[in-house]
Amino acid sequence: MNLTCHIVKKDLRALRWPLVVWVALIAAKLVMGVMLLTSDTTGDTELFETLNGLSKLLAGLEFLGIVLVAVLIQEDMLVGTTAFWVTRPISGARLLAAKLLGLGVVFVVLPVLVTLPWWLGCHLSLGAMVGAALETIGLHLLVVVLGLLMATVTDGLGRFMLWVVALLAAIPLLGASIAFCLSRMNAVVPSDLATTRLALGAGVALLGAAVVIIHQFLTRRIWRSVSMIGATLAVVVLIELVWPFSWRIDSHWNSFLAHQAEQAWPAGTAPAGLTFTTTGAEIRRRADAKPDRPVQLWVNCLVGGVPADQMLVPAVSNYTLSWADGVTDEGWSGFHFDRSFDTLLTRRKLDLTKEEFKRPAFVRATQVIPARIANRLAQEPAVYTLQTRFSLVAVGTIEPVPSAPGRRVVYGVVGERVAGVEKEGEVMAVTLVRHRPALISYYLAEMGSYVLGAGTNWSPPTQYVLMSKAGDVLDAGDGGPMRTSRVASVEVTWETRTYRAMKANGSAKPRWEAIEALEAADLTRVSYRSLGSFTQTIKVDPMVVSAPARN
Repeated sequence: MNLTCHIVKKDLRALRWPLVVWVALIAAKLVMGVMLLTSDTTGDTELFETLNGLSKLLAGLEFLGIVLVAVLIQEDMLVGTTAFWVTRPISGARLLAAKLLGLGVVFVVLPVLVTLPWWLGCHLSLGAMVGAALETIGLHLLVVVLGLLMATVTDGLGRFMLWVVALLAAIPLLGASIAFCLSRMNAVVPSDLATTRLALGAGVALLGAAVVIIHQFLTRRIWRSVSMIGATLAVVVLIELVWPFSWRIDSHWNSFLAHQAEQAWPAGTAPAGLTFTTTGAEIRRRADAKPDRPVQLWVNCLVGGVPADQMLVPAVSNYTLSWADGVTDEGWSGFHFDRSFDTLLTRRKLDLTKEEFKRPAFVRATQVIPARIANRLAQEPAVYTLQTRFSLVAVGTIEPVPSAPGRRVVYGVVGERVAGVEKEGEVMAVTLVRHRPALISYYLAEMGSYVLGAGTNWSPPTQYVLMSKAGDVLDAGDGGPMRTSRVASVEVTWETRTYRAMKANGSAKPRWEAIEALEAADLTRVSYRSLGSFTQTIKVDPMVVSAPARN
């Protein structure tokens, strides 16, 4: 054990200056993230793009750590017979253990320790920090495996870089060759089988790399190791071309996401007084759409009993169309409401007992269905079932904030701050900076949820509006384009909202009084709260659609 530790210390000592540079690259990337979060600016897209570009460039330079792998391994050469360690009582297994321990310090311990203050500063939960650490380690381990494989079969840094470039060029070439062969074979590969082949091929490649590395450390038979690399690549190509068995990875993943969504559904039904009534359905097709293209199915509903100062927000929506002969179609639904968060704000000071506020709320469920299903539905009614989770939402807190760059406020895992305010005549621009955890696993789950229509649970949003001293909403603002950057498993978003003075009726210009009101208005942060959630099933049997209309 002492000898192993001695080899590790010797390697780290030899790499001390390259390690300083590599750690500085990681730290510089995080500095770009800090600047994205803390810069005081208004709509400065050039600054955002510069910081975002620098963070991505520095993140890409981290992969130059592959050179560190080569230098660390080739401190004790595995090719040739002149290596100094061969003349000492050091076995290949001991040398391998020492090299792996050194690589663990460099590519596991150091990156996590350097990035930990960034995660703490972004208020990531313990679970999110563990996930971010595993993601960071996983990305670096890919570099380590590739570097180890090439470094163990080369006798110098120049030849190592040549092999790395050759292998990186071979990967897309192999992919293109496999795609070409499949097209010539007229092979139709279902998504489940394609995912299985990809996963199995990646597993065989990693296993083959591990076998080559261990073999070279234990035997130093260079040509045998090179032959094993070639054999591994050949096996991977065969798997991608002819592997016949599906492990149903896509299906199992989708089932897992659907199960997770269903577990979050409350068992209760709609609150007393709420009624759901469908008023009709229609098929909508774009005017320039081809006859075989998917179309939209609109199902209109009226929801009675929703208080005027509340609104319904859907979280999970799945529809099913079925006919008596067993033909079905299912997927997810989107929603359109005649109420919004802005209407809740403007109504809160009104006399909500008036009859005009007691009318049912209008809700439209929209589904994209295949053309063949739409054609059959137009000729033969079907049974339509919509299962939806709703949250009943009301205005929560209303808090004035300074019309100037301010401190960050954290809501759960989301943080936000006002980064800049600029007033000019009848217009005021406010730049907001937000951040949240952004693990790769989150993106995969969101993509799966989008495909399944299994949306995540409703989370209370925040909104920035302009309010008069009397508490009237002057303008809710127009959202500009969002710019997003991802730094070390944290997503940073910039958004500039534009607020304008109210225009006089029939005039293209606002009144002077409106401009003065804009100057005196308070920038106000409004949050919304859920009053409870419930599952609602809407069933129409039979559902008759009106004649197809073109948008």
